[in-house]
Amino acid sequence: MSSSNSESLAIPETTSPELWSPIGSTLGTCIGISNSEVIEYTKCKTSWLFKYHPELLLSPITLGPARTRGIIGHSALEIFYTHLKDGASHLEAVMYALKYINQEYDEATETDDVDKMTMIRRLRTLVARYFEYYKSDILNWEIISVEAVYSMQAPGVTKYYLPMRMDLVVYMKTGKYAGEICTVDHKFTYDFWPQIKIDMNSQIPLYIRALRESIQRGEIEGHSDGVVRRSIFNFLRYRDLPDVPDHELFHRAYPKPEKYTLEAVFNNHMQIAAEIEEIKRLPLAEARKRVTLSLTGSSCQYCDFKRICVVNLQGGDATYEIMGTMKKSTYGYPALEEF
Repeated sequence: MSSSNSESLAIPETTSPELWSPIGSTLGTCIGISNSEVIEYTKCKTSWLFKYHPELLLSPITLGPARTRGIIGHSALEIFYTHLKDGASHLEAVMYALKYINQEYDEATETDDVDKMTMIRRLRTLVARYFEYYKSDILNWEIISVEAVYSMQAPGVTKYYLPMRMDLVVYMKTGKYAGEICTVDHKFTYDFWPQIKIDMNSQIPLYIRALRESIQRGEIEGHSDGVVRRSIFNFLRYRDLPDVPDHELFHRAYPKPEKYTLEAVFNNHMQIAAEIEEIKRLPLAEARKRVTLSLTGSSCQYCDFKRICVVNLQGGDATYEIMGTMKKSTYGYPALEEF
């Protein structure tokens, strides 16, 4: 259920200059509203307010193990594929990536964070096996970009655009899909996704549509005639399974959405983004009145802001909860005019 009386449940009136700085007036003419932001907004508008309103931009000081694993894992793959793109050998790229993971492990030992040390050890083993299992990537793929930002706009829409940071974009040199350009989205998961979760994922249709537009604008050098039909979900299964073969740890899915799906997902995103853009430009005091809580177990259980909402729901002042657990996020995309 959703609450209709959001004003009493939103952020406390007491504010701290270390956390709140009114920068809403500096938003550009055409602001970026990402797929992640739209998902957060549809999940819980109050959570979106904490995380994305420009006068808040709150982020937890301490990250949970799943998010930490994802950040370290993605960073290691970014280092690996960046070095391959820049001409390094497979062995050199592996060494750079594992060196980074070792540095993260050393930092965990300095704080005696045993749980993090255990997680990183397992992650290091997983990633090392991944590099060996997909050693042929260096032969099969031409790496076009690593962690690059692509963008889309709807015709006639000038106040907001859709930015996307893609893990990897590759040209398939050999194999079943030779001649195609694909996005590669890395997923560190406990189990491989079922087909319904792949089919209902909004990232892939948006990525494919954005890549097609980027090619049409001539932004992908050397591939002006490139074909984009599908994407790749690159699953790395972190579940602790002793003596498991590699094919049960690594899997790649190749979803190929239909044209209707690409347009339906894009139109849905832009419709929601229009609501977000309007609220995002409001001063915080006004924006607070436009959001509601989604009081559901699935939304609240893993929410970064659940303790703040509990205090507010009990009529308390959540200022100290925020001060002790939150920091300013550096998340965001530039205005399109600065892109």
